[in-house]
Amino acid sequence: MSLRIVSWNIQKGIGVDLRRDLRRTASVLSALSADVVGLQEVLRTAMLDQAAELARALDMELAWAAARPIPGGSYGNALLVRGRVIETRGHDLSVARREPRACLEALVETQGVALRVFVCHLGLSARERAAQIARVVDIVRAPSPRDAGATRVVLGDFNEWRGRAVESALAREFRDAPRPLPTHPSPWPVFALDRIAWDPALRGTVRVAPVGRASDHRALEATLDVS
Repeated sequence: MSLRIVSWNIQKGIGVDLRRDLRRTASVLSALSADVVGLQEVLRTAMLDQAAELARALDMELAWAAARPIPGGSYGNALLVRGRVIETRGHDLSVARREPRACLEALVETQGVALRVFVCHLGLSARERAAQIARVVDIVRAPSPRDAGATRVVLGDFNEWRGRAVESALAREFRDAPRPLPTHPSPWPVFALDRIAWDPALRGTVRVAPVGRASDHRALEATLDVS
């Protein structure tokens, strides 16, 4: 049995053509047909609830963690699951005098497999990211009683265009962490900003998935066999 897991920064539904078109975002995700989708830069307001709209369009369960409030709602990370969301927690990764950041942690079940999934969006400075990835490692090492037996998957936009703090931390914690692949900017990817890593109970590969003009990031897609 295999699982398909996707990580994608949707840039608030705004493409490289500067048009906001969530139907285009949903079309890309539908074509990827993943079991688990972690999204960054998602808006939730009374007038524009992107997380709920995508969950409905794809017929998936939703988990959410806000990174910061915005007028009429919040902005943050979403997780879509073809299965069920059992438990959700939000973790503040913010560093003083920098943009607020968050990690969404969710215990989910898909295809009968329990996963503990972490959707991250780290900051733009190297020092900020070093502090944030250390916090993320502390979080993934601290399961709740309900997490027993769940396989860990960490994904997101880690923004590491220079330095090695994130890459080194993930390699230490997840021995099968794949090498970084360029995902940004989406028309001609140069920077490996996005990552997926997993526990040894899963084995597989990651590829960069094209998204057309739907975002300035390409998506990362992991196809993982369950041992």
